[in-house]
Amino acid sequence: MKDIFKLLSNVKEKELKEEIIFSNKNELDVCDAKFSNQILENEEYENIEFRNAIFNNCKISSKFNKFYFTSVVFDNCDLSNTTFYECNFHNVIFINCKLVGTIFDNVVISDSKIESSNLSYTNFYKVNMRNVIIYESEFYDSTFNESKFTKLSQDRNVYKKVQFIETLLSGIDFSTSSIEGLTVGMKEIKGGIFNEFQAVELAKLLGIVIK
Repeated sequence: MKDIFKLLSNVKEKELKEEIIFSNKNELDVCDAKFSNQILENEEYENIEFRNAIFNNCKISSKFNKFYFTSVVFDNCDLSNTTFYECNFHNVIFINCKLVGTIFDNVVISDSKIESSNLSYTNFYKVNMRNVIIYESEFYDSTFNESKFTKLSQDRNVYKKVQFIETLLSGIDFSTSSIEGLTVGMKEIKGGIFNEFQAVELAKLLGIVIK
């Protein structure tokens, strides 16, 4: 992951909706921008790239189709109920964000980090995560459906009543996280790394009787 905060040291404050409209009209990327305390609700846009941008304390509940986010920080933002469809996130940080009910549909997330964020009721459908760090975040009643993890590093997260459907967990270390009431099958769980207490709980979920 690049030093994203260094890249964003000289960005200028701009108006989010104005930049999106201008970008759509002129087929230009949105670059070197900072968006603070802004609201974007019930909108739908497509084919825009944000590059070297920071969103601070923004509230966004819209639909983004085929967006690219490159070297972007979402800091203390509420992105609940936003839909990201066929979007690409590269070198992106979500920190102290609320993503409750957010939909990631056919999305690629690479070389990125999610930290201290709430991803409850979030739906990950055919999401490809590559070299992603997830740290101290919450997943309550979230769903990973036909998703793929490559070099996923995660630590001190909470997974409660999370569904992993056709999503393989091989090589992922859950031992420092909390897991409870997962919906997962033998195929999905094979090769996952768990501590001894988690293994007992998972065995019960899979119908294994331990004496």
